[in-house]
Amino acid sequence: MISHIACMKHFIGVLFCLLAAGEPAFSQEFNEALDQIRAEYNLTGLAAAATCQGTPVETYYGGVRNLQTGAPLNEDTYFRIASVSKAFTAAALLRLSEAGAFQLDDDVSDALGYLLRNPNHPTVPITYRMLLNHTASIQDGTGYSGFLGATTATDDPPSVTEILLPGGSFYTANMWRLEVPGTHFAYSNMTYGMIGTLVEIHADMRFDQFVNSQVLEPLGIAGSFNTADIEDIDNLSPLYRNSIPQADNFQGTAPPAFDNPDYVPGTNGLRFGPQGGLRTNLEGMLTFGNLLINHGVHEGVSFLDSTTVAEMLLPQWTHTGNNGDNFFGLFNSWGLGIHRSLGITGNGSGDAVFPGTVMYGHPGEAYGLLSDLYVHPETGFVFAFLTNGYTVAGNYAFGSTTTFYAVEEAVFSAFEESAWAACQTVASTEETERAQACRDIYCDARTGLLYNTGEAPVQFEVYSSSGKCTERGILHHSHEPKVEALGIYVVRILRHDGHTCVLKTARF
Repeated sequence: MISHIACMKHFIGVLFCLLAAGEPAFSQEFNEALDQIRAEYNLTGLAAAATCQGTPVETYYGGVRNLQTGAPLNEDTYFRIASVSKAFTAAALLRLSEAGAFQLDDDVSDALGYLLRNPNHPTVPITYRMLLNHTASIQDGTGYSGFLGATTATDDPPSVTEILLPGGSFYTANMWRLEVPGTHFAYSNMTYGMIGTLVEIHADMRFDQFVNSQVLEPLGIAGSFNTADIEDIDNLSPLYRNSIPQADNFQGTAPPAFDNPDYVPGTNGLRFGPQGGLRTNLEGMLTFGNLLINHGVHEGVSFLDSTTVAEMLLPQWTHTGNNGDNFFGLFNSWGLGIHRSLGITGNGSGDAVFPGTVMYGHPGEAYGLLSDLYVHPETGFVFAFLTNGYTVAGNYAFGSTTTFYAVEEAVFSAFEESAWAACQTVASTEETERAQACRDIYCDARTGLLYNTGEAPVQFEVYSSSGKCTERGILHHSHEPKVEALGIYVVRILRHDGHTCVLKTARF
């Protein structure tokens, strides 16, 4: 269907043909651009890949994962992906919400068993939604560093009450902001430590174990928030600054497993790094990105309700000038565990992944590593990028048009000029063909009836917002779908000529 399209660029034409055949397309131009970026910024190693509507279109691995051994960076390499971990942590909490453990606007104190309040606003509840979108008024004050060090140094970590409740041994007044909870954005690692703690309470399980069994394994993602779970520790890349290892430098010896059978889940979820400690590979990041563009469905199975994914991507907070710290222009809008890049550019201040385009995902930075995962649901575009550090000082200058680093801007530009441009065209072309093929099928928003005004009958399927199929059948002329409750339903039409189309209705 696509092979007849006249292409303006040779690469786009090649991509069309390979997408139509279901095979990946990897361009030499993209690889050469990434080679140049890796050399220019003295990167230890670099991994980058993109998919379009689930089909791989670019994949690059270059450099080494370990400077001491010279082992190459490849598809088996695990990285500590830094703050991109927060998106996975959010998904873990939302899984528990869908299971009925709590509502997003509930007071978290009910689960914690003690009153968690900003001392400056003692009557205002702290909610799950506030934690997920960084408006809970918790910040990484001067007590955070010492508390985190004490947390990771032992298998018997101090309770989070010691850092957030007045009188605690690590408490400092600046762990709490002056603004009313729910009104002010302040990006915070401690906030996601509290999410990890709440996951443990509701699951009655250690955070790392819950994520392994209820997030990573169902999605087929390799990795863990616990380094002792990595099967081959040599595949885990150290992270470098100036060629000096900063983290995960295990030198072939796996770290000891967590050893405290008396640990009470919910004491301190930060022990397993919900704020930034997930170790996974490039493929794992892409899998999570594709989950978002597929409305919570992974390989035909609903992992998250489509309405939950919509909530993750919707603007839960947007910068208005004085309602939050937008980190020099990088954070202008936030969902639930998801950074909403609005495509803003400026003179070294902006949030654009691709200028003028809204993207959804998360950036990360720690110990020399940079990580980015962003998606564009309208076209089905997903890309991820990781570097395990740099060998020469001075390589992480801020960009010229955004608050991202210059090396990130360079990688984004390489993606934009290749896979992104092609994926936009593919999506536009396929949408046009679907619209023409399904012009005879429509749903009456007033009655909820499906109509087929064409000559040939078509197959149809009706899905609830949770991904459950409630009915299958043949649509001849008109039909009233069978549904279980009021709400938004998706109707999938399968035509005899192979085309499919999707109708959404809130009438049912």
